[in-house]
Amino acid sequence: MTLKIEDIKKHTGQFEGTFEHMYLDTEGYVTVAVGNKLESAADAQQLDFVVRHTRQKASAAQIAADFEAVSNQPKGLLASKYAAHTKLMLQSAVMDALFDRRIRAFESDLRRIYRGYDGFPYEVRLALLDLAYNLGSYALEHRWPSLNADIASCNWARAAGSCHRRGVPEDRNEWTKQQFESAARVTSQQSVGSGV
Repeated sequence: MTLKIEDIKKHTGQFEGTFEHMYLDTEGYVTVAVGNKLESAADAQQLDFVVRHTRQKASAAQIAADFEAVSNQPKGLLASKYAAHTKLMLQSAVMDALFDRRIRAFESDLRRIYRGYDGFPYEVRLALLDLAYNLGSYALEHRWPSLNADIASCNWARAAGSCHRRGVPEDRNEWTKQQFESAARVTSQQSVGSGV
């Protein structure tokens, strides 16, 4: 079954938050929309920002100014607190399109990293997308050997025990663990039902 973008958006938006203005994430990176890190002002200038009060298309200079203003703020504030230092915003349709592009890119990475990804249980694919979105595809592929071994062997119960992340809210870790556990239960019931 194809993953529904609404299912992905529901939990990712809950954990990452959705912000129309630039802000600093917990590590101090300029970020926008649903956890979309901007490495530089040039990255920000690739997005269709508009002036908040007029909805007119923002210039490259205006985007760079917002990026700089947010960069100069202390990290660790609530994302909403950075709005006072910005004049620009992304409109909902732009944020939705950005999110959809990122999900497609992550799914492409996951298909490369995990053979048989499209045949994995729905919950496993949701969990892997959450991990990729949060950690990045490179980190997931290269820094999680135990989890990757569990996934390669389709041992969802073990994956539930090896997917815990440091520095991530416990409710997010628990949600990801529950996806693997759910897949393990379904797989176990199917094995019993088929007499395996």
